Amino acid sequence: SASAMPGVRTSDEPPTPESARRFVDDLCHGRTRWYINVACAPFVLTFRSAATYLAPCIQVLGDRALSGLTRRACAPCLHLSCFSFTDS
Repeated sequence: SASAMPGVRTSDEPPTPESARRFVDDLCHGRTRWYINVACAPFVLTFRSAATYLAPCIQVLGDRALSGLTRRACAPCLHLSCFSFTDS
């Protein structure tokens, strides 16, 4: 029945933020009607692949760039011993 299928509204009420989040979750996990899955597959696959592979790569590159910048910015203080840390 249509009421058992996720992503199908059976009433004329406007969608709520929760129903929209639920629809997007169902869409991302392939739990909507087949024609909705087919229409959205290129977008969902692109987003999920970028979130899985590209985002961590960019994060690592950003972390390395910031650590190099921090090392260069703090090097004069560390060299002149104006910043010292003593571990107890």
